[in-house]
Amino acid sequence: MPNQVEHIDETFTGETVVLDGKVYRECAFVQCILVFRGEAPFTLTGNMVDATCRWRFEGAAALTASAMKSIYHGFGEQGKRLIQATLDIAPGSASPSDFSPESHTDQALEQG
Repeated sequence: MPNQVEHIDETFTGETVVLDGKVYRECAFVQCILVFRGEAPFTLTGNMVDATCRWRFEGAAALTASAMKSIYHGFGEQGKRLIQATLDIAPGSASPSDFSPESHTDQALEQG
């Protein structure tokens, strides 16, 4: 994708990192908030994400995540299969409800 900012072998610590429109290769993220707004695609390749990092979905990405959560929980097994197929998730692994945009936004706001 043209005009993408590329980060190679960088370490981000305690930062809010907006992913949209960027490329991250072999980077490390420690105690970060990773933000996706749904404004532009991004690329993640060979990165290390510390367990203390959190995801936050904003704007169009938050609306999409919320819609997918509603489908997953509101349409029974058919909804679950649709979202699992869309995300290529194996049954029994992390579900879309584990990535609720509301909970991640609240966590980020608590840090203020």
